Amino acid sequence: MVDNNSIVSQDEPEKVVVVPVEWGQLSKDTFLWYVNTLYLNKHCVHVCYVPDFRRHLQPRMSPEEVMEVMIETSTESEQLKKLYESLIEEKKVNGKFVRVGGNNRWCAIVEYCKRVNAVLVVLGTQPNRCNGGHQEHQNSYSSDLQGLGQAGTSRCDKTDFDGTITKEESLLRMSAESSLREAAYKMFRASLKDQGPFAATVTHDVLDQCECPAVVYRAPEKESGEAQARRGSLVTGSFNAKKNATSNVNGKTATKEK
Repeated sequence: MVDNNSIVSQDEPEKVVVVPVEWGQLSKDTFLWYVNTLYLNKHCVHVCYVPDFRRHLQPRMSPEEVMEVMIETSTESEQLKKLYESLIEEKKVNGKFVRVGGNNRWCAIVEYCKRVNAVLVVLGTQPNRCNGGHQEHQNSYSSDLQGLGQAGTSRCDKTDFDGTITKEESLLRMSAESSLREAAYKMFRASLKDQGPFAATVTHDVLDQCECPAVVYRAPEKESGEAQARRGSLVTGSFNAKKNATSNVNGKTATKEK
């Protein structure tokens, strides 16, 4: 049985959306966030992975050890392919897993976006970690992106987050409207309201080479054990207070009935 929701009109060409992935929960969460939030029937999702055995190489490795690393990288690539193909099938989205070659992983992704005329690239980032007033952004995709995973777009640095639309945001909006619902765009923009310059920390000399807009999924920050315990005690205290109040009311009611 064919799902009619997944059928794209013949007179409307598919819009390619590129989702770069690597091993890790963040890449999976980013993919699922895109599917649940921004995916449209006319989208064709290209889940892109750049196998790079060079990052595992160590100085003075023997040819046998290098070959072993290459085999391990190939095995990992196959496992990742199976994982995302199963997710694509499970979520009933139009898409495929693509292995992209290149010496630099991000440059390879940028070139791939150009080649397939992508309308959107979806990135992921870890939550901000504040240390003495300095925000450290955990990169989600690879160590050589130099901050790529920290941003949603390179044209949000002058956006007024109080609800007005600046020239820079207007340009992004015009380029994104062909692939994103207005509601989805507003949802993405609203998610950045508390971030301010967070949306402008992308490496401009790299991302500016990518002609399509980029959006970011920022993983929610996990609570510390102390915060969880404190929240748990507050919930318990509130529950006990309500329970006692109910008992008092019931007691007064019973007294009146007597």
